[in-house]
Amino acid sequence: MEFASFAEAWGELEACGVVPADGEVTSPPPAPGVLASLELTLEHTACRIRLSDPESMLEGGGGSDERFECRPDRIAPLLDHLLHKMHLAPVAVMPRCRWRPVLDAAAFSLAENRAWQEVESETTLVLNSRDALVAGPADLNAVTALVAALMEEGGSAEESIAIVPLSGQLLVEVVPNAGARIDVATEAIGDAVRSLLAEDEARSGS
Repeated sequence: MEFASFAEAWGELEACGVVPADGEVTSPPPAPGVLASLELTLEHTACRIRLSDPESMLEGGGGSDERFECRPDRIAPLLDHLLHKMHLAPVAVMPRCRWRPVLDAAAFSLAENRAWQEVESETTLVLNSRDALVAGPADLNAVTALVAALMEEGGSAEESIAIVPLSGQLLVEVVPNAGARIDVATEAIGDAVRSLLAEDEARSGS
């Protein structure tokens, strides 16, 4: 697990169909300090799924978006299962704004996390950047630990992150204290996400 420069990572993400949510592909890419959601282009998106707590509904979205109720504490386990089950690593993790507010929000929860400690020393070099954290299959536990920490401790849009498999099959934006948006590139992956949600709902109701 290591950090790659924003410019280097952006080239790969653009090839996957990733653009700023305002629909404009900027050159150079969005600057550090600017709030910028990422999404897949319509040409790369088969469906869009929104997971949110009914008491804190995730904002935005069109009428065609699929919406599912999901408690904040279930977001990280669901993403962990999805990333592993679909073999989606390596993934790039990027902050919506910059790393400082993300890491400040997650610091307490990640203090004793062994998986995260392996990359923690590098985070001081990227605090004011939007450099991408690139994680392989063995690093996914650290990624989902970060998601769990943000859902538990975060509460600001500045603390949002995007998780993008470099295979380009989907894009996940995690919004602390609100939920997650999943842009899915194929109906097969969409079906896998829906299946995981159904399994989770069945477990929760049992």
